[in-house]
Amino acid sequence: MASNPGLELRTARPEEYAEVGELLVNVYVGEGFSPIERTPGLRNAEPLATEGQLLIARDEQAELLGTVVLFRGGAHHAEVAREQEAEIRLLAVAPIARGRGVGEALVAECIRRARHLGCQRLVLSTQPTMTSAQRLYERLGFVRTSARDWSKAGSPRLVYALELTPGR
Repeated sequence: MASNPGLELRTARPEEYAEVGELLVNVYVGEGFSPIERTPGLRNAEPLATEGQLLIARDEQAELLGTVVLFRGGAHHAEVAREQEAEIRLLAVAPIARGRGVGEALVAECIRRARHLGCQRLVLSTQPTMTSAQRLYERLGFVRTSARDWSKAGSPRLVYALELTPGR
């Protein structure tokens, strides 16, 4: 995993939740990955931060470049994680930051934190049209786990998993 100098990765602060919510709406609703009806839920980042680890990436000018949420299995917002697993949800990178390693850095931080939590596996689900994200996940060692695929509001979700064995 490449390091990304000048990129600050950390847990979002309450005063940043509104900005994170706007990024989620702009990426998911604005780019057609979620219906407009999901806007209020995406805009309200506080429950995500309360239940999981809401992470952000900022550049040297403090510009919000990306966000992701890490949940433990059993959390209300976790969709596919089971016991002893963590789940990545809502990875979003601002269009101006794409191709700069922001998504990779956020996912790598989720991997590090899931290991720190003692999880055996890190899982996520993605839409079939999110091919750039799928390439990222595969490059970082995630494997398609089609037996766990599911559907949300009639839209298929593809599941990926990364085994978090010690030393890996």
